[in-house]
Amino acid sequence: MKNKIFYFLTLVLLTTLTGCDEPVEPTGIEFITFEDNIISDVTVSPGGEFTKTITVYSSNKTGSDRSIELNVKPNTTLEAGAYTVPATVTIPANTNQSTIDIILKDVGLDIIEDQLLGISMSGGADSYFGEEDITLNVAKGCNAGSSKFKIAVSL
Repeated sequence: MKNKIFYFLTLVLLTTLTGCDEPVEPTGIEFITFEDNIISDVTVSPGGEFTKTITVYSSNKTGSDRSIELNVKPNTTLEAGAYTVPATVTIPANTNQSTIDIILKDVGLDIIEDQLLGISMSGGADSYFGEEDITLNVAKGCNAGSSKFKIAVSL
């Protein structure tokens, strides 16, 4: 009976000491993702335009430039003339980040109801892209920029 208790306690001790807390580094696969702020409210001045800069990060630095495709998602409700999204983003050699500029224009925008612009990334089989895409909630307003004011009216 004492041997069973000894073996049981040894097993519990070994299980406790061999946890999965060590970070696992993927080998041969590069992780690429957008910045943390993946959902953002943007206000465009009436008749104007606004440039939203978004950072793209990679897990590795390499000795050559990397080009990543940018895709406008099907859930986008903005009119085609209301935005300009580059087709690709290039992460320069020996760095692990780059930025993209998205230009938003007052074309078909409304003060009350947001329009959506969704952007995802794609590329080679040796890269893993974060599951989170960028979603911009775009509206027309007098305070152009990243914060937006809405007025709620109840009758």
